[in-house]
Amino acid sequence: MPSPVPMLVACMVCGALLSRVRATAPDQRGARQIVLLPHQDRCRTINASTLRFATDTLVSNHTQLAAYLAESNLTLTVHNATNVCGTGGLLPLIEAMEDPRIAGVVGGLDEEVCAAGELLAQVHRKPLVVWNCHGHTGGGTALGDKTSSVFFGHVSPNVALAAFAVASCLNDLRIKYAVLVVCEQQPWLALANELEAKLRPSGLVVRRVITLSPNAKFEEVDAALRVIKAPVKGN
Repeated sequence: MPSPVPMLVACMVCGALLSRVRATAPDQRGARQIVLLPHQDRCRTINASTLRFATDTLVSNHTQLAAYLAESNLTLTVHNATNVCGTGGLLPLIEAMEDPRIAGVVGGLDEEVCAAGELLAQVHRKPLVVWNCHGHTGGGTALGDKTSSVFFGHVSPNVALAAFAVASCLNDLRIKYAVLVVCEQQPWLALANELEAKLRPSGLVVRRVITLSPNAKFEEVDAALRVIKAPVKGN
């Protein structure tokens, strides 16, 4: 579950996309409801009911989010977290897209669902803003629609800028080899793969990508990191 800041940004992006959509789709001028899909990497690390409660608490206690929704004449409805967890976000996304009362969707999706989510947003002409999908660049080539980006956005980290910062720092230290240590779950695996691809042109050699369980004990982490050998000097 994202912190309140990414949630606020995602809702603001969705609101901006809604304004653009309403400008070109008169039939959606009266639609003002946004659905929030609670999601945390298939919800394997947190109970769905706890996730729903945490999301409701964030929404109700976030004064900036409440102010933005009120000023924009939008309502935010939190979806059932159990359905989101069970289908990677796909089933509730389909239901939200087919519901004429809903104008847009904000939330998280499993990485393998991101492309389908963008396509659904294009077909139903409803904005979808996610806070993950690190490995999905978007673009809507499936429909060949140059305006498809109007319906899809994500507020995930900019991997290109992160790679540039890492490469610049290591180059200044004259370090040519590195190891990436990453959580073995999505979206972190996709983010690590994309980061490795972005680092390659800089001349930095990623010798190994080490994956760790989010519940790994100290002994397991220590054993995993012991495989790092010279000439690796940075991680």
